[in-house]
Amino acid sequence: MLLCDLDRIPYPFADNSFEELRAIHVIEHVADVIKSMEEFSPPGSARGRVRIETPHYTDFSSFCDPTHRWH
Repeated sequence: MLLCDLDRIPYPFADNSFEELRAIHVIEHVADVIKSMEEFSPPGSARGRVRIETPHYTDFSSFCDPTHRWH
């Protein structure tokens, strides 16, 4: 397990480090969504997968969490 600050780019992962990356209820918390998504791609292998899930912006839970920066 590795703990890292997702607002500190570049991320501390070498290219082709993962076959799968999951960002479940994460992207709405980062400072820069585009840069974070760019960082998600290189660590994966050529056949790698990236799965991103977020709360839907129309759901009440999207606005309940004060740490959500994006909806």
